[in-house]
Amino acid sequence: MPTYVWKGKNRYGDTVGGERVAASKEEVGRVLQKDQITVLSVAPAKGGFSIPFLKREKVKLKDLAVYSRQLSVLIDAELPLIQSLGILEEQQKNTYSRTSSRPSRRTSRPARP
Repeated sequence: MPTYVWKGKNRYGDTVGGERVAASKEEVGRVLQKDQITVLSVAPAKGGFSIPFLKREKVKLKDLAVYSRQLSVLIDAELPLIQSLGILEEQQKNTYSRTSSRPSRRTSRPARP
């Protein structure tokens, strides 16, 4: 079955969107109405593919400043770097920020004999 991209408004007036797998546009509309979503548009999804690690996402300057300050406080409290990075990773709201801190955490682990 094809995938359709939709946009609509929920019962609170917020604009929402997503993808649904359905037999037709009309079926997507019916399913969304059952979910109390007013449909604004439904279109077939593009058949292209995406490579996740090539996506260019940015970390906001404010998030970076908060992250740096929190890391500074944890290091001043004499927590190990690995533990500090783990704590900050759990607290991140932005998934890109969370996944971008994992490589530095992996490379900073001490080698085990």
